[in-house]
Amino acid sequence: MSDQNQFFGVSFDKFFDDMGFAEMSDEKKNAMVDKIAGILEDRIMLKLVGSLSEEDAKAIQAMSELEEVMTYLDGKGFNITELAAQEAMDFREEMIGNMSYVQGLIDNEAQA
Repeated sequence: MSDQNQFFGVSFDKFFDDMGFAEMSDEKKNAMVDKIAGILEDRIMLKLVGSLSEEDAKAIQAMSELEEVMTYLDGKGFNITELAAQEAMDFREEMIGNMSYVQGLIDNEAQA
């Protein structure tokens, strides 16, 4: 898998292992990473916009590049790397929980 298997320093390798996707092709993993990174960016932005002043929120919404947003927020004292790492870990836990739930449903259906 390429270097894109990280999101703000959080590796996707363990996520793929935990989800049972370790044997998935690098091409499919990279496509999944792109989708997950987009979801995480949206979740982070929602959290940030909810905690910013109206003026700061408008300034960020006008920005088109993630690096520009990060620089702006860093100047405002937000630790984006920490927030992103926490959001990535929360997402991982949610997905593992969802997979466990689905597996339980499959197992129960097979026993019926």
